[in-house]
Amino acid sequence: MMNENKKDFNAMMNNNKDMPKIQIVKDEKTIKKYGGNKMFFAPPWIIMC
Repeated sequence: MMNENKKDFNAMMNNNKDMPKIQIVKDEKTIKKYGGNKMFFAPPWIIMC
């Protein structure tokens, strides 16, 4: 029997979690690594396209 709490692939791809969102980064190491102080978080279905 399948685990009812486990989501299938389509359900995870359609779960937006209040995205897209932009977050201000204050960590100097992260700013150097990514080249800026703003990070964009896209919903999973945009990344998979």
